[in-house]
Amino acid sequence: MSKICDIPPNEKPREKALRYGLRSLSSAELLAIILRSGPKGSNVIDTAQKLLNVSGGFAGLGKLSIYELCKVRGISRVKALEIMACFEISRRGFCEKVPESDAI
Repeated sequence: MSKICDIPPNEKPREKALRYGLRSLSSAELLAIILRSGPKGSNVIDTAQKLLNVSGGFAGLGKLSIYELCKVRGISRVKALEIMACFEISRRGFCEKVPESDAI
């Protein structure tokens, strides 16, 4: 297991996103930005990939409970809540009606 500091600077998720945009990131790298850090001796990208493997991807990740999220090494209750909050924000964003604006 490598540490995030072992990854070349231009390949770290945050730097890569700033340079090339969020769409350039893999699912694990995108989730790693939200998680911020991995458990001691591992890196956050590996932790993010484990979460995605356990859940079957983002669609499944949004359906996991706090208890299920916390089964993955490196995911605390706080990180589980942050993940769940991201999905709730997304859900609310899709449900809101966008006000129509006047055409110019």
